[in-house]
Amino acid sequence: MSGRNLPTGWETAPMSTICDKITDGTHQSPKFEADGIPFLVISNIIRGKIEWQAVKKWISHDTYAALTARVRPERGDVLYSAVGSYGTAVAVDDDRPFAFQRHIAHIKPNSKIVDAEFLARWLNSPEARKRADAVARGVAQKTVTLGNLAEFEVPLAPLPEQRRIVEKIEALVTRSRRAREALDTLPTLIDRYRQSILAAAFRGDLTADWRAETIGTDVEGELRHLAEKRSARWPEFGRGPCRAPLAVEDPLPVPSGWAVTTLDALLVGIQSGKNFRCEERPPADDEAGVIKISAVTWGKFDQDESKTVTDRALLDPDARIAEGDFLFSRANTIELVGACVIVDEFNKELYLTDKVLRFIFASDDVKRWVLWFLRSPEGRRQIEARSSGNQMSMRNIGQDSIRRLSIPLPSKAEIAAILAVLERRLAAIESLKRMAGEQRGRLATLDQSILAKAFRGELVPQDPNDEPASVLLERIRAERAAAGPAPRRGRRPKVGGGG
Repeated sequence: MSGRNLPTGWETAPMSTICDKITDGTHQSPKFEADGIPFLVISNIIRGKIEWQAVKKWISHDTYAALTARVRPERGDVLYSAVGSYGTAVAVDDDRPFAFQRHIAHIKPNSKIVDAEFLARWLNSPEARKRADAVARGVAQKTVTLGNLAEFEVPLAPLPEQRRIVEKIEALVTRSRRAREALDTLPTLIDRYRQSILAAAFRGDLTADWRAETIGTDVEGELRHLAEKRSARWPEFGRGPCRAPLAVEDPLPVPSGWAVTTLDALLVGIQSGKNFRCEERPPADDEAGVIKISAVTWGKFDQDESKTVTDRALLDPDARIAEGDFLFSRANTIELVGACVIVDEFNKELYLTDKVLRFIFASDDVKRWVLWFLRSPEGRRQIEARSSGNQMSMRNIGQDSIRRLSIPLPSKAEIAAILAVLERRLAAIESLKRMAGEQRGRLATLDQSILAKAFRGELVPQDPNDEPASVLLERIRAERAAAGPAPRRGRRPKVGGGG
């Protein structure tokens, strides 16, 4: 803070001057209970609040008494995360008893000099964060030591002005918090909307008017055309003579003029790769790689979700991935098994794994139709129902089950009409998701801007009748000098138990 112009009546002082005590939580490992008194860890301090509902550790009353014999947190104290995820402060505004781990610093502000909320807000400000970043030390877990913390120079407004600043910050941050909470609900709402659009597409709802105005769609003729293409391409990908497609086992309700067929009737082959040891890193430009299931999990092909092949002799040339491939994950969690993508532009030499399959379609005309259907609620229902495995964390769907999936099929013209509407609406949804993410980022920046402005003295008007902070500090120093040195602190009590 040295060299900085402060507002009239402000002063700077180190934390050691404006606080009666700066210490930390228990260094012992207490015995935890199924219920009792809350025991806080760093993850319970979020966004300047103690998230009591997120507490997962409790201690007995006896353990609490032992742990807090040295220091007992109470209303008006400040907690500060000092190890690992350092730099977050919160003022205690609750009278409930609790204890906390040593990674949390415990600060007792002198209430005659500094308001606890004012101090906590400053510790969360960009300036305090910059100071913490400068002094944090360590490799595995960076730490702001208690000695470092004691030396932090805090800008002090007159005490009444501190309280006005806190009130203004809270009013402004409450607005941004409400906006953030509203944004937090958007992903769920967006996903529901996305699923409702997909469901409507494959019920024929998106083109009900189109069908009423269109005459002479011949889906049966197109089924015959697909069968001819399948038969013509079969020798290239199939084994033996072309066989009849599997029969529909799961009839679907479809609009008049649609048919229901199996995925098998649309395919001439399903290809897979091999599983062998690779280096766990994406391949360089002159190397080859095998994709992971995560390369196809999140709706878009991700070439960096791959492993580097160390022995090219193990590669199957037929398993090399090309642009336009339709890839399908046969193994994953129950929610993600059957995730599929159409490969877009990429620049690495990549190959299939044994857990990611490539569908070879008789006609590319139905490729995007099948992609969106398998992502729809009905497609997901069938995939999940046909997947097997004893654990929800890893399910598998075999090729025979894949081929037996029922696919609704309108005419080629209606497929084009549906995809045009569907993909336009889904693109709008993706745009909304991006906007929501951008707004969340702006809110985080806004909160920091509010704090920065507050500690420049620009948030509330000043009152010339307020006692300047310099006068207040000088009086406190004089009182401390008159009282003499503080008594030496005793040894920490030991607390037994495990945890």
